[in-house]
Amino acid sequence: MSPSSPVPGEDARSHDREADDTDRCIANGGGLDVGGYSQSPQGGARRAVQVDARKLWAGGLATALVAALIALVGIVVFRGVFDIHVLAPEEEGTWGDASTTQLMAAAAVAALLATGLVHILLLSTPSALSFFGWIVGLATVAAAVAPFATDSDVESEVATAAINLVIGVAVFSLVSGVARSATTRVQDTP
Repeated sequence: MSPSSPVPGEDARSHDREADDTDRCIANGGGLDVGGYSQSPQGGARRAVQVDARKLWAGGLATALVAALIALVGIVVFRGVFDIHVLAPEEEGTWGDASTTQLMAAAAVAALLATGLVHILLLSTPSALSFFGWIVGLATVAAAVAPFATDSDVESEVATAAINLVIGVAVFSLVSGVARSATTRVQDTP
C-alpha cells in the first residue's frame, strides 16, 4: 500500500485511473464526447461509451422538426383528404385551429425529451438502447390508445391514434439511429 492511497490495499495508480474515468469529458473535433461506462460480463476491463453530444442533440433537433411536420401532414391529410375532423371542429378547415399547433409542439417536445432520455441512458445504463426502445415503445402505445378515451367520433379517434403512432415510431427510429451514430465504444484496461 502506498502512503497516499486512500483505501488500504489500493494503490495510487488505481485511484487516479478511477478519478480519470469518472471525470472523462473530451473535446473532439468541435464536438463534446462524454464517457459512460459499464462493467464487462467477464468482470475484467470496463467498456467506455463516448457520446458525441453535439451530434446527438443536432439529430434530436432534426427529429423534433420531423415529428412536428408529421403532426402537420397527418392533420392535413386526415382533414383535407379524408374529411375527418381531427383535433378541431369541422368548420376550422384543413389546417385546423390552435390544436394543430399544439400537436406539432407536443411532437417536437416529445422528440427532444426522447433525445435527453437516450443521452442519460447511454451515459448511465447498460443496454441503453434496449431500455430506450421499451420506454419509447410504451409511451407510443399510450399516445396511440389515449384518443379512444375521449368522446370524439370513432374516425377522429382512429385518425388521431394513427398520427400519434407514426410520430412515436419516427421519434424512436430517428433518435435510436442518431444515438448509434453518436456513440463510440472504447475498451478501457482494468
